[in-house]
Amino acid sequence: TSGSTGQPKPIVLSQRSKVERARAATRLYGVTAEDVVLASTPLYHTLAQRLVFMPLLIGARSVVMPRFSISDWMETVAAEKVSFTIAVSTQLGRIAARLAQGDGAGERHECGSLRCIVSSSAPLSDPDKALVLKTFRAAFHECYGASEIAIATSIEISTGAMPSGAVGRPAPGVEIRILGDDGQVLPDGQIGEIACRTPMRFEGYQNRPDLTEAAMRDGFFLTGDAGWLDESGALYFKGRIKEVITSGGMNIFP
Repeated sequence: TSGSTGQPKPIVLSQRSKVERARAATRLYGVTAEDVVLASTPLYHTLAQRLVFMPLLIGARSVVMPRFSISDWMETVAAEKVSFTIAVSTQLGRIAARLAQGDGAGERHECGSLRCIVSSSAPLSDPDKALVLKTFRAAFHECYGASEIAIATSIEISTGAMPSGAVGRPAPGVEIRILGDDGQVLPDGQIGEIACRTPMRFEGYQNRPDLTEAAMRDGFFLTGDAGWLDESGALYFKGRIKEVITSGGMNIFP
């Protein structure tokens, strides 16, 4: 991983952590042996690995796409009767836009086997969320997390029960704090760095104990993301703390 800054860092994940991540996602989204689970992202990413482990652990059927394209995704869902998938937010936005351009009901019917869709990896824009909700009849979730900690929060957008702009409440077993510049916990409503404690966290960065130590505080992983919590425990994501834009040779910190 490199996030949006710095050089890529190899993440060490134990076998136990990988299996527990798959089991946790299975419980969180109610995946059963009757489901057909689609992995449409590269297998070097933890998301696709989790989507392969989930059906293997419970006896469901696994479908792995060799590469992603919108048309291949739609054809695979229809042909294999896919019922569950976690997709990257940019994929879902493009898929929903393509379906919206088609003849409507006919194409939506081809994806009618989907009962649950989860958007991952980056916030989905409000227009794309509305398009996904309009296009699919499935339960629609969004999750927030990182490769180092897996899923930290989850929200079922299709129910409309979560406050607008929130990225969910902590997943089972996950604790979230908002820290100030001095490392102290901030009260509800104040923006700071999102820190997460979870039993599914990584073992560290390979051969970089210095970076591993710097990324942890009191057992909490420092995400490098800015956000805030409301009084109900809902998390709001505001962006990357260390985001850098290079323009004309100048570094700009938004």
